Amino acid sequence: MVTLFVVIVGYYWYANSQKTNPESTLKIGIDAGAFVSAPMFIADEKGYWKEEGLNVELHGFSSGKEAVGALLSNSVDMATMADMAFMIAAHRDSTLVLYSPIASSPYTHEIVGNRNAGINSLASLKGKKVGVTVGTGGQFFLDVALQSAGLSISDIKILNQAPPNLSSALANGSLDAICSWQPYIYNSMNAIDKPVLLKTDDYNTAFIIATHRNMLDKKQDKMKAFFTGLVKAMKFISTNKDEAILIVSKRTKADPAYLKKIWDEYNFSLDERPYIINNLKRQEKWAKANNIFDKDEKDINWVMYLQKD
Repeated sequence: MVTLFVVIVGYYWYANSQKTNPESTLKIGIDAGAFVSAPMFIADEKGYWKEEGLNVELHGFSSGKEAVGALLSNSVDMATMADMAFMIAAHRDSTLVLYSPIASSPYTHEIVGNRNAGINSLASLKGKKVGVTVGTGGQFFLDVALQSAGLSISDIKILNQAPPNLSSALANGSLDAICSWQPYIYNSMNAIDKPVLLKTDDYNTAFIIATHRNMLDKKQDKMKAFFTGLVKAMKFISTNKDEAILIVSKRTKADPAYLKKIWDEYNFSLDERPYIINNLKRQEKWAKANNIFDKDEKDINWVMYLQKD
């Protein structure tokens, strides 16, 4: 009886120590409201990581820019973000590595304008107050969209806004238009009486998972288990569309009918590396031209920032 008691106590001590031991957990920073976080939501919801013996904590942020900030400060082990956020972060920290793509879409970023402010086309943004989160893919997309209409950033008044504040600023008239991603596009469309959605497919945003290089060696088994769970989530998305939409709707508080309408605009894939490199090079050139980096800062060899299969 004493031996049995010791075994039971020992088991519960071990189980509890595993739950509280930070070395037994992967902390992942994600954009908690973004629809492209679907693979992370689904892997968590369906228990795919637990099936691989891995404990994953999802830490929610309002943008990939915030998530990568947590990665740079070592508050999380990995983070999801758009390619633009990774490009900027890699110039700050050479130890980052692009672990895997998760999704892409030419309609990730869109502009919501207020018809009551005289906006009905990209060209009509001239002279208007446009809210955007500076230092994100939204800023890059805004410039691309303006150029497609023969305008430049100097033709509008940019106001830097955190993503959750965009819809309220549009509603109270502080902004005439906003440029962002989901769910902030959806929120903004529903914040005003006469919205107009402006888009261009000149920029196909890639969403990726990044980590530090030493993570690939330090936690090899956990990284393998993480990726296996992610593969299961991708398979689920491709074969269970309706249930996947419901899971994302529950996690993001988005209208499932609206999600279903735009779902096919997103391509969930773990293999788009050459395409991502082209994006990173294009964004890097843009960042230098817009004084985000010093013009004499060296270009990065982006191939070196990809995880080797």
